[in-house]
Amino acid sequence: MQVDLFLKYKLFADDIREATDSVKTDKPGPQSLLDKIIADEQGTFKYDEVVRVYTESGRKPDEKKIRNMLCQWKSRGFILQMTDDSYKKQGGNDK
Repeated sequence: MQVDLFLKYKLFADDIREATDSVKTDKPGPQSLLDKIIADEQGTFKYDEVVRVYTESGRKPDEKKIRNMLCQWKSRGFILQMTDDSYKKQGGNDK
């Protein structure tokens, strides 16, 4: 099976590259709300800032959904919770 795939790639490599290069995406996906949050110089931000960005993105301010989003960010290691309403961005998200 590996030999078969290898031979097909050797025979059709140019066609595969051409087909791959011709695939275009219309637009990138939505920007992360975390990227839009304005944090201070230490990377910390308040819950109110999250609500502001959430509502500016066209969503209704639903506390349950916002808290769920924050929990997702925490579990993925994007933020740390400092206090009940204060968070800190982690890693490369210090925009």
